[in-house]
Amino acid sequence: GMLTNLTTIRKSIKTLEKVEKRISTGGEGLTKKELSNLTKEQLKLDKNLSGIRTMRKPPGLLIVVDPYQEHIAVAEAKKLNIPVMALVDTNCNPDPIDHVIACNDDALKSVKLILTTLTNAIIEKKKEMKVIKKGEKKPTLKTNINEDIEIDVSDTETDKEV
Repeated sequence: GMLTNLTTIRKSIKTLEKVEKRISTGGEGLTKKELSNLTKEQLKLDKNLSGIRTMRKPPGLLIVVDPYQEHIAVAEAKKLNIPVMALVDTNCNPDPIDHVIACNDDALKSVKLILTTLTNAIIEKKKEMKVIKKGEKKPTLKTNINEDIEIDVSDTETDKEV
């Protein structure tokens, strides 16, 4: 329910910021019990919200490792017209997925390889966008998903001698 409840999530983030501010002032005027409860609330909110704390709008793309397990997130993204890219195994229906990456989503090495490649591509595109000078047309992060991606797998176990 995170994507469809962004207003509620934002309220929780504001609550977290208020709690942090209150704790950072040393908890003036609070008893030890009240300060302890505030600290517990801060830890809980921080655990649940730290990854999306700076997110101000819905994401432009949702990347899902196991759409079978995360079917609610996929359904939410579809409801909000957010494209979904997913690592799809044979146990999952690929129909609701916009960009399918067929792989064994249970194998840690394949998941790590694909996510590392995606992360590096995103970081590289963001660097390119920062270099754009004023007045120039800004490129978008959209790329052709279907184009071939070169992946360096030289450090995988298949290349090592057995």
